[in-house]
Amino acid sequence: MGRSTGSLLFLDVSFAYDADPRCCTACRSQRRPARASASAETTGAGKSSLMSLLMRFYDPTDGQILLDGVDLRDLPT
Repeated sequence: MGRSTGSLLFLDVSFAYDADPRCCTACRSQRRPARASASAETTGAGKSSLMSLLMRFYDPTDGQILLDGVDLRDLPT
């Protein structure tokens, strides 16, 4: 993959730490390149978990996170 344009798409993403209840359920959203984005949620809403998914510290339990149309799991580490 060449240079990224930065388009992020979350397709029905769910995530759970081990046997814990899911911290993010069926998230579906799109982030366009070169646009500011913010998430102002309450404590425990899953903001850090979403960042951990983007950084590939974890993979989604269900669904896909696409960068420029490519699943993050398919990109080289």
